[in-house]
Amino acid sequence: MKNAKTNPRRTNNRIFRGVAALTALLSLILLWPAMAHALVPVTVAWDENDPVPAGYILYWGTSSRNYTDNHDVGAVTQYTVPDLQEGVKYYFAATAYDADGNESAYSEEISTTVGIYGIEASADAHGSITPAGTIEVNHGGSQTFTIAADQNYQILGVRVDGTLIGTASSYTFNNITRNHTIEASFVYVDPDPDTDGDGVPDAQDAFPSDPSETTDTDGDGTGNNADEDDDGDGMPDDWEIVHSLDPLVDDAAGDPDGDGFTNLEEYNAGTGPQNYEDSSVPDSPVILAPVDNTLVSLTPELTTDTFYDPDSGDVHAASRWQIFRASDNFCVMDVTSTSSLTALTVPKLILAEDTAYSWKVRFINNHDAVSGWSDSGYFSTESPGDDPNGNGVPDTQEVMADLDLDNDGVMDSEQTDIKCVDNSAEDVQIGVSIKDSENALSIDAAEIEDAGEAIKNTKSKGKPKYAQLGLIHFKIWVDSPGDETEVSIHLSHAAIKASTIYKYDPVNDEWLDYSDYAEFSPNRKTVYLTLKDGGFGDADGLENGVIVDPLTIGTEVPVSFGSGSSNPVEAVEDIVDGLLPKVGCFISTAIQQPAVGWNFWTEVRGRELAILFVLILIGYIGKIVYSRRRFYHRKARSFVEDSWDSPLMKKGTDIRV
Repeated sequence: MKNAKTNPRRTNNRIFRGVAALTALLSLILLWPAMAHALVPVTVAWDENDPVPAGYILYWGTSSRNYTDNHDVGAVTQYTVPDLQEGVKYYFAATAYDADGNESAYSEEISTTVGIYGIEASADAHGSITPAGTIEVNHGGSQTFTIAADQNYQILGVRVDGTLIGTASSYTFNNITRNHTIEASFVYVDPDPDTDGDGVPDAQDAFPSDPSETTDTDGDGTGNNADEDDDGDGMPDDWEIVHSLDPLVDDAAGDPDGDGFTNLEEYNAGTGPQNYEDSSVPDSPVILAPVDNTLVSLTPELTTDTFYDPDSGDVHAASRWQIFRASDNFCVMDVTSTSSLTALTVPKLILAEDTAYSWKVRFINNHDAVSGWSDSGYFSTESPGDDPNGNGVPDTQEVMADLDLDNDGVMDSEQTDIKCVDNSAEDVQIGVSIKDSENALSIDAAEIEDAGEAIKNTKSKGKPKYAQLGLIHFKIWVDSPGDETEVSIHLSHAAIKASTIYKYDPVNDEWLDYSDYAEFSPNRKTVYLTLKDGGFGDADGLENGVIVDPLTIGTEVPVSFGSGSSNPVEAVEDIVDGLLPKVGCFISTAIQQPAVGWNFWTEVRGRELAILFVLILIGYIGKIVYSRRRFYHRKARSFVEDSWDSPLMKKGTDIRV
């Protein structure tokens, strides 16, 4: 922080024409030691200047416009001044300064007496509040106000700090530690007799001699205050209020939840009038396949019998599926399908090979009534033999041993915190890394598959039209269930600018635009993701310390890596991304990789011809664009010259280019 100059340069430069005034003290933070003349901090806040300056300087002192102290607070719009003397009145003003040190004139001045608060007391016409005006009160003190209405008027409402507290005729502020307001309003009352003095004229009072009663809605001779059932519909007022019914309307025959039972019947039965009451829940499912103790694939299909509910009109709305590891009863999947599924294919990477599991399922109807669980089924997974080295990547998707996608100088195959797969169909390599995550324990597996079927078959409105690299699956363990973690996806080819990260829910066949939780690196060869255990796209459906995530890089146009784009600029970028890595791939083992960072000659060597071709292409496109711009510029200029003598132009229109 810098201190203001003794003779600050004031300027009327336009940048300070809108300098904000100190409109109010937003808070006075007082610290009260058990001693007289305590030193108290005071927080001062002001409106932001427009345009925004480089910073502000706050000035203060004990006499108006004579400031003995100041502080450069930087670009913030409030500052807490320490150690001001209790009981002393201080004056404050602010200035703004630009990057060259030019300082504006002082703002409007405000003042406050430290340790003293003000209570603004006011009343509208036809009544009074005593005392009125601004009442100063010491910190921790109390103040009582009395409200009175004029003749033929009564108190309509009393508001304290803007909140209506009722029609009180007096109010006391206790232990005052801040500024307050109290306002009273009044309403005209017909000067008819009011025998019981309850504020309701006798002509409108069902009990003119009883000040505690004015109304008898059901006409049973008992006023509403004493009557437990004001509308006489057989349902107590308290019960009706709790269940969102009107205690002043006879609604005993109503049926708001449409379950065939009236409100009065619901009350007598102890059920809720706003909740559909099923007479019966759905029957428990019966497991059909796999047959107990069968050897299955790593993505088996679980099937049950058909849904049945004894209630007429009840239909199958959802199914909940659970799978447990038999050795320790650890739940590896708990998903609810949002459709009437009686068959579910277990998503990839949920199950481990050569492992025994148990599973069960239950049905849910259209009124959220849940069946009992089915009996448990049992199966064991096979060992498919597609990953002999056990590194969690299928052999058909293994990458070259010398690949270094994260460019850290260490071959990815030698690291345990990154898994790389080769998408041969797109000629691209993808690495899933947890290196920068603080709470990821391990990455167990990664694989990739074609995303075409998942995109084609889903009815999800948020799906991508095309997938650039296929559907990536990976499995990560985190420290604690429910953790959020950071994952980096490294790409051998840069993603086009029009691409977006999408996550896929294979159980409910839904897609989600995940761009709010994903960020591309400047060269678009790395995607930084924030994932949550049990969040959307976690295929196991629960917070269990395991994240199984299918995702893709999606586009609106049919573009694959290196194949071009629908827009000329991106087409050039895609050609660069497509050609350069392919030209340089064969020399990757011959060039010493840098320890960290990016090496220009490593990236360029062996790609000279491709770069020359791209530069020629860019020059050709630039020539076309420049020629078209000149043509339209000449055409526009000709139009302006032809129009110069028109009536519109002669009216003095201010033209700016």
